[in-house]
Amino acid sequence: MTAPVWIIGNPTAAGGRARARWRAAERRLRDQGIGYEFSWTNARGHATQLARQAVAAGATTVAAFGGDGTLHEVVQGLVKDDADPRCAASVAFLPAGSSCDFDRELPPRQSWEARLRNPRVLRRDLLRVRCHDDDGRPVVRYAVLGSHVGLVAEAARRVNLSRMRTLPVDLVALAAAVGAFRARLRPTPTTMLRHGSEEPRLGRLLDTAVVLTPRLSGGMRLGVPISGDEGRFVTLEVDAVGATGLARVVSALYRGRLAEHPGVRWRRGETVEMSGPVGALVEADGEIVGRTPARWSVVPGALPVAVAR
Repeated sequence: MTAPVWIIGNPTAAGGRARARWRAAERRLRDQGIGYEFSWTNARGHATQLARQAVAAGATTVAAFGGDGTLHEVVQGLVKDDADPRCAASVAFLPAGSSCDFDRELPPRQSWEARLRNPRVLRRDLLRVRCHDDDGRPVVRYAVLGSHVGLVAEAARRVNLSRMRTLPVDLVALAAAVGAFRARLRPTPTTMLRHGSEEPRLGRLLDTAVVLTPRLSGGMRLGVPISGDEGRFVTLEVDAVGATGLARVVSALYRGRLAEHPGVRWRRGETVEMSGPVGALVEADGEIVGRTPARWSVVPGALPVAVAR
């Protein structure tokens, strides 16, 4: 039987600085007598495979050593299946990437060693994201932070295709915002949203966000009251605006007051569907996971998170 703790590390996290960070962490874990298995990822999606391998080997805690993207992949491997989306093991987050927003949602000032040695478990919600790949095949992913269609998805695409991941996270957010700003200066397609069992509603939206936490990339606050363990998510709808209006939206986001912007509506919910526009990018936890049409639903308490006692 393997050790009860299995750590999955992303060597490209923090612009490749994760390997050096791991050497220091490895010494601390060894000095404190914490037993574990360890694996580096070698490609996108590999963390999901390793998480499944860890569960099959008997690990009871699987730790993600990297950023939010690494954590996202690990969680995909821990979810049992779509019919039973509970996780087969607890997840521990060892933040070592450029973007580690999930760590801001956990109890502060906790060492990595404390999260791995005899931890307690917090139950947090997962966001189930149903969409489609480029060939129209169904995709199901589970987000720990949230999901976007529109401005933020375009920003995520530009970050993922560039070398901006190697920059400090505040510069990443700024560069992404500028890139998305330029990309969105074109006609915004009509969006059709249905909240729960309500009638569908048409609108021209700059961004649609479905979130479990009050933060966006880099710790920027959305300005909505949500804690990630309520059994509900928050949806934010940002109206389409021109260049001047977009600058004001970005400014409100950086000041943590997006929800107060007159062109933004937010509400709590448990399910929401987007039937149009068809083919728009769907982002989850900073990763592009598919295209619309899409449906989001909350899975209450499905994510057990290992934290220090």
